[in-house]
This record gives sequence, structure tokens and C-alpha cells, in this order.
Amino acid sequence: MWAELDDAMTADGPGPESVCEGIKVCLRQLPNLPTLPEIVVRLNELLENDATGAADIAGLLNDDPALAANMLRAANSAFYSGRWSAPLFSVRDAVARIGFREVRNLCLAMGVVNLFPDKGKTITHRALWEHSLVTAIAARAISRHASGSPDEDMCFVAGLLHEVGILILDQYFHRALADILHTVKSEGRPAGDVERELLGMDHAELGAELMGLWHMPEPVASSIRYHHVPEEADPACRPVARVVAAADLVCNRHGSKGCLEPADLDADDALLFTIPQEKQQELFAEIEACARKSEVFMAIALGGPSAADSGDRPHTHS
Repeated sequence: MWAELDDAMTADGPGPESVCEGIKVCLRQLPNLPTLPEIVVRLNELLENDATGAADIAGLLNDDPALAANMLRAANSAFYSGRWSAPLFSVRDAVARIGFREVRNLCLAMGVVNLFPDKGKTITHRALWEHSLVTAIAARAISRHASGSPDEDMCFVAGLLHEVGILILDQYFHRALADILHTVKSEGRPAGDVERELLGMDHAELGAELMGLWHMPEPVASSIRYHHVPEEADPACRPVARVVAAADLVCNRHGSKGCLEPADLDADDALLFTIPQEKQQELFAEIEACARKSEVFMAIALGGPSAADSGDRPHTHS
């Protein structure tokens, strides 16, 4: 069905409204649609219990030897341990060093990065995930300064997943995505306009559809849906949407670009309605460190060396 819809996206094919409905039906019916990693679901359940301790989380992680090894790798990296900290060999100690929320965020990052294998024909998934991870970490940093008291964990999750709609397009509609990218580049038109013209929806709306199927909290789904136009989000979801929009735009401006860059907002404007002016310089310095942290996340999620790995630390696998 996906292939049929992709083939139909031609000048004489069905209108964008029909294509849009077809895409939504496919999302609901696709038998191998990526699902939220079970480990993240179980971690969320544990973290909702105030009595949960490091041993409980370590016990869950130890059910997945590869994940446990990655947590040890993260904890023993220079980024998390500092130059003089003693190496850790216990997953429980790794959880205590990294922190409960950070463990959950690492598990989410590792899980979703591997949900979409880099088999698309149009974009490089690693570059997209690098942008998404920097955006996620920047969104969490921005949330600590932003008005409206946005939840920093929701900001991280929404930042991490804000471009997931592009991955769906690349995996199942790569010819349509190639046409969109070509038109954006050759005609200089906003990506969202081109997507809606061809698909009847943009990648942000497509990503929000997937969030609904994953039963993500409404502020996460809404922030993904409106990360280019945060003022259109429901008032209850707007603080998170504004933070994700600001993080996305700042990351695009400072070198971690997404595949479909927004054309209608300026990064500084996004910050103005999110961050007090006297806090902005402090925030930019904090965001500069986000790229280094995202390197750790990417190296752990995809395998391979990271500049933040400490050369004299063991990478114990249990």
C-alpha cells in the first residue's frame, strides 16, 4: 500500500487530501510500524514510582546486556565521569552516576535511533539524528530558562522526535521526499508548503500522527506537530512547543541543520518569546556544549568511538 501511494504521487495522481488520508490509514495498518521501545515504556513505569531506586533500574537494564553495556560506556565516558573519577564496573553504579532521568533519555535515544534503519534513498539518517539529539539536549537546556514552566523531559522527548515524520517519508515515500527536497532547493519555497501541496500534510503532522499511535503525552505530540509554528499549538501545550521551536531554530542556525529547514521564523525571535533577554547569552554558552553531549549519545546509540570516551576506562559488558 505504501508503494502504491508513493507511485500515485504524480502530477496526474490523486489530490493531496486523498494522499493525506491514505498515509494516515497506512500508519494505522502497517504491520511493521516502529513502536516505542519496550524498555522505555518499562522505565517510565519505574520512574513514576517514588520508591524506585538505582537497583531497580539496573535490574531492568541487565535484562538487555547490550543496553547495560552501553550504560556502563556512558557512565565511564569523560563526559559523565570527569577526568579523575574511578571507572565503574556495576550497572547500578552507572545508573547512580548518570541519573535516573538521563538513563531514561539515553535509552530513548538508543531505542528510537535504531527503530529506523538507514535504508532510505534520500537522506542520511545519522545526520538527521545528530540534529535531533542536539535539538533535544538544547530543548532541555532552554526549558530551564523558559517562561511557562515547560516540563524539561517532555521538551527533550519532543526535541528528539521532532523530525521523525521525515524518517517515515524517507522509509516509505522516498520518491515523494526526493521531489519535496528538490523543489525546496530549486524554487526556494518553504518545505512545509511543498509538503502540504504534494501530501496534504507536512512532516510535522506526520510525526504527530505517529506520536498518537505511540500514546505519547499530548504536549509531545502537539510540540512535534507545531514545531515550526508554535503559536498555533493549544495553549496548554504551547510552552513545550515554543521551546522545541527555539531549540530547532537555534540548532539550524549554529550548524546542526535538519533536512527541511523552516523559513518563516528567526532563531532570535524564537528565543525572544521563550527566554528572558538577560538569560540568552548564558543559554547560548550552554547550548554550545550540547553538540559534545550529542556526540556521546550518537556514539553509544550507533556504536563506534566518541571523542568523549576516556581511553583508559574499561567498557565492561555486565
